[in-house]
Amino acid sequence: MMRDPGTLWHTVAGERMLTEHRVIREDPFSFTQGGNEWIAQQWLAEVIMALVHGAAGLDGLLALACVLIAVIFGILAGRAERIGLSWPISVVFLMIIAAAGSYHFMPRPHLVTLLAMTSGTMLLCNVEAGRVSPRWLLTIPPVLALWSNLHGGALGGVASLLVIGSLYVFRMQFHRCNRIVHTPTHDSGENADRSLFPYFALAVGGAIPAVLLNPYGVSLPRVWISLMDSDVLPRVIIEHARTRLISVEGMFILAIGGAYATILFHVLRSHGVHMLRVTWLLPAVWFMLALSRVRHAPIFAMVAAVVILDMLPLTGFVRPVPRSAASEAPTGVARYARWAAVGIVILAFTFESAGVRAPVIGAGWSRLDPNYWPVDATAVLQRHIAGTGHSDSIRVFNDMRFAGYLIYREPRARVFIDDRCELYRDIGLLRYVELQKHPQQIEGEAIYRDIDYAMVRSQSPQHAYLAGSGRWELLHQDRTAALFRRVESLASIR
Repeated sequence: MMRDPGTLWHTVAGERMLTEHRVIREDPFSFTQGGNEWIAQQWLAEVIMALVHGAAGLDGLLALACVLIAVIFGILAGRAERIGLSWPISVVFLMIIAAAGSYHFMPRPHLVTLLAMTSGTMLLCNVEAGRVSPRWLLTIPPVLALWSNLHGGALGGVASLLVIGSLYVFRMQFHRCNRIVHTPTHDSGENADRSLFPYFALAVGGAIPAVLLNPYGVSLPRVWISLMDSDVLPRVIIEHARTRLISVEGMFILAIGGAYATILFHVLRSHGVHMLRVTWLLPAVWFMLALSRVRHAPIFAMVAAVVILDMLPLTGFVRPVPRSAASEAPTGVARYARWAAVGIVILAFTFESAGVRAPVIGAGWSRLDPNYWPVDATAVLQRHIAGTGHSDSIRVFNDMRFAGYLIYREPRARVFIDDRCELYRDIGLLRYVELQKHPQQIEGEAIYRDIDYAMVRSQSPQHAYLAGSGRWELLHQDRTAALFRRVESLASIR
């Protein structure tokens, strides 16, 4: 779970905002874009991550991520229990959903989007089925306002809401035409839609203004849209690439999609099209999005899980367990289960903050793997900086994956590029790809930008070029990273 650069630089960005008492508006981490305008899309989540990290370190960030994931699957498990799904089937079902969504099970603001989409879809299903009052729809705009400051996935929430709203309008028109053509009596489905429509209209109408309640105004959603509109991003960042169907995640996505389509077809065939709830069509939209980009696959998995559990009672595959007044009375375990869970979380954060080592919930469980991160190379860089008396920032040409660790461990290092794609834009990403394909061009970049060091993956083409060029001194090499210093004088080159 600790293999994403965003976990590290998000935390540093939050720490900077806490120190400076303002949101970041310019790039503080790179020398290629340093000082240029940068919109910290997840600024509020970054501040929260910084606070947790300040109290409990990386252990706290890992624990927070685990809590969010547990809440998501607690919501799904609770729904499975209420419809009478047996616990062995529930466990298998949730394991499949977890396998499809685990790509983004990392301490990142993206988890907020997974939680919001899960709970939001559950709310829409409950409202449409009449299980809760439609007044609950009025909570959507304020939630979107908070969500948009935590993660850009709020754009997906707005899009989902617009899809559902459009389907409601279409269904209302269908009911109206059907009543005029076939019967003069008032259709019960039309009555239900008319009762829900005012609340949906308020929710949809408040969604757009809600996402503008942020420190950057309209510039924030513009960044979201620009990222989705880029055709370069899928070629550079894995999570923006198309989902490979011949992969573990791809196979589980297809399995969930097949199960969803089969259950939906069975319900419509058994009960008629009039039983169709518009929220049930939402997974179909996200399935297409999941095929287009890897990062959408976990969202599809959560949305599909909620809708499948909503449709199952109408299939006859599960029979709700009858609940008598006696059975509904909470047992001792049930009465205190939630408080026990909260207590465990508080205890974990207490142990982690105090540095107490204990199995599972104590400190020291979160480590940055030196076989993945440039741990030793960065330590050598820090010693070299101290030995040469550098007081200002230094410029490091870097592999993109290493940037988050450099930003986290060495504040004086300014990176060439990291995964803030909205900052570097397509032109910066394409330049990075060009340097990966033609490493000899690194020399021109080094002269033009006055680069001091280079940290690249060991045994990469960049490593081979720098080692053989005669213009770079090898300071460190291990199985993960190679660190070079640029030789500046012609005498040194000879």
